[in-house]
Amino acid sequence: MKKKLLPLIVGLTLSLVIGVGVFFVTHTNMEADSETYLYSLNLTKDNQIQHLESSNSPNFDIGTLRSEKGTDIKVAYAVTMDIDPINAFAKLNKEDYFELEVPINGLLELQYDVIGDLQIDAGYDVKDDYIGTTSIHNSEGHVLTLKFIEIPNISDYGVPPCTFRITALKDNVTINSMKVIYTCIHSPNPSKKVGNWTYELDGMFATLTGFSIDEEDIPADHALYVPSIIKDEDNTYNVTKIKEGVLENVPWLDHVVLPFIGENVQLDQEGYSYNFASIFGKNSVHNKYRPIQQYEGTKVNVWYIPKSLNKVTVAGGNFSGIDVFYRYIPSYAFYGCASYIKTINITGEIQEFGQYSFTNCSAMKEIALPIQTLKVDVGAFTGCNQLMIRSLSNEVVFEEGSNPEDRPISIGYSETFIDNGIHYDICDKPNVGQYLNIVDLNNDVEVANIPSSVTHNGVSYNVKRIANRAFENKTHLRAVHFEESIEAVGNYAFHNCYRASVYVVDDPSEHPDRYAPNWANGLGGEVYPEYKAYTTDNLHVYEAYYTNYVIDVEGALSDEITIDVSDLTPVVFPHYAFEGDVRIYSLLFTPECSFKPYSFANCLHLSYVEFLGTSTEFEAMKDEGKVGFNSFINCATTQAKCSDGIYVSLF
Repeated sequence: MKKKLLPLIVGLTLSLVIGVGVFFVTHTNMEADSETYLYSLNLTKDNQIQHLESSNSPNFDIGTLRSEKGTDIKVAYAVTMDIDPINAFAKLNKEDYFELEVPINGLLELQYDVIGDLQIDAGYDVKDDYIGTTSIHNSEGHVLTLKFIEIPNISDYGVPPCTFRITALKDNVTINSMKVIYTCIHSPNPSKKVGNWTYELDGMFATLTGFSIDEEDIPADHALYVPSIIKDEDNTYNVTKIKEGVLENVPWLDHVVLPFIGENVQLDQEGYSYNFASIFGKNSVHNKYRPIQQYEGTKVNVWYIPKSLNKVTVAGGNFSGIDVFYRYIPSYAFYGCASYIKTINITGEIQEFGQYSFTNCSAMKEIALPIQTLKVDVGAFTGCNQLMIRSLSNEVVFEEGSNPEDRPISIGYSETFIDNGIHYDICDKPNVGQYLNIVDLNNDVEVANIPSSVTHNGVSYNVKRIANRAFENKTHLRAVHFEESIEAVGNYAFHNCYRASVYVVDDPSEHPDRYAPNWANGLGGEVYPEYKAYTTDNLHVYEAYYTNYVIDVEGALSDEITIDVSDLTPVVFPHYAFEGDVRIYSLLFTPECSFKPYSFANCLHLSYVEFLGTSTEFEAMKDEGKVGFNSFINCATTQAKCSDGIYVSLF
């Protein structure tokens, strides 16, 4: 590959949204505060640089970009080709590229509109030694999300730069627009010494015994990096222990980065270990601290951690012994942290998550298990009732009871993308290959038609899994259907979808190996097996057991729609099928129809209902339960006109 830098030109906005952390651009470090910074590089169509102080070099420039916060950051770019200033943002020839450097352990979002084929690579230190690669093709208005994670053999838990590169695969590739947004989740700056640490030495090992800081020296981001090494004039000592109470006087702390959890000791026979909260001590009565109850063997300790602490990064994990290179998160490590700590980043080479290690961390929304992880012990995620678990390893084993809340899990995870409102995780498992795991749904999706395959960035993936709780609490969802290509549906996949019915090709009762025991627990509607879907007269219909289930109608929000099912027999209007649909003004139906609860509830403009049968036939329908509970509550009319001219109550 040619080392040819693509100029950042003609309307490129390179926006780097940085959380607390260190931002690398062309090997230049910047210390960032905890507040979000927005940086943008804007170049005019005539290639005049805005917001940059340019050097005199005609081909390679280094300028200083001033942020909205007043912080300077250096940016390097090159001008190597002629640009069409009117028709395109940039035209690339084969192997032209541009790149930037970001810290490891971050989230990068690329928004793009391109004509042609581009390759996206990410790697550490050596520019051509990439750890991740993907490609994008002719696309408009697409978003690509990449996670930069720590990889094997990077033992230092600092912030080495990761290079992000976009390369043209062919000549005449056009980039009409592109925005790069990067969020750093690894901080603070390990190269910056904060406060004063005291320690004891034992051979070549060190134990941290105390920490102090003057008030005027408290960092603006309220973050603290606990050192992994101690240096003097002659030697470097590895920190292997942190004594109890070392951080007992940091009421300002928002984010702490730890080389490991608590003391470096072997697990005892009962499976307990010194853990996270012990480093904050027991005796604080300050109103800026909160009590945390944790375990040490059969003994219960109450520690006091700062109320301000929201984020913890575990950059190493404990060893099982000084001479045994096996890193783990100790049992009960974060037990009792409840809703106090919202983010726990695991960036080290962790091979095992101990039992009950994250019990009741109810504020955590996502955790990424490193690629080295082999085992998750019993109770590890007990009480984590908002958590999405993504394992970068495809060899991890979740012990029975390790995930008692049935939180969604993606194994062999590499990327998330959204297609038609459905959130897919790309996964890769041995003997299975790459496939898609459905993990979430946009809140505005009312009807979810799950395909058997999806093409993303030019690659086709089979949809094989619906994760635990994937559609949980999607109260707008009225209908969902999926094909027999779905190999597994997780527990509580449709929990609290109280408006939804599910249409499946195969009968769940005949395929227990595909469906978790509680897959439909909390589903408000019904399950209709052996269906086929079709559209007639703008009505969206599922047919199952020779019955037509009418779930939706085409039309704009401003339309005045009549639902006429006089030509369909028999017909069922499922639970909440048209609930709240303000487009519905009229309804015509026959004695072969039935209405499930709330099927037309809150149709505020439904002012005319006609029954193509006699009043006696309608009363018989009601007696047979074919007019469900509150099927027509809060509509503009409460009556239906029958064919014999008599008006009857819809209730």
